[in-house]
Amino acid sequence: MTNVDDQIQARIAEQQRRREERRQRRAELAEARAHGLTARMRTKMRRWDDEDDGQGAA
Repeated sequence: MTNVDDQIQARIAEQQRRREERRQRRAELAEARAHGLTARMRTKMRRWDDEDDGQGAA
């Protein structure tokens, strides 16, 4: 291969590496977001239950 071909192959490999890193980062953020939303909804529902309990006792 020529030097130009080597440079092109190196550039392609770097782009693939970056693409994979971005894909991995997006997957990690999506997982963290889903966990955060679930935890937030649990907290919200617990607060609703506490409010309902308080109104029922009054």
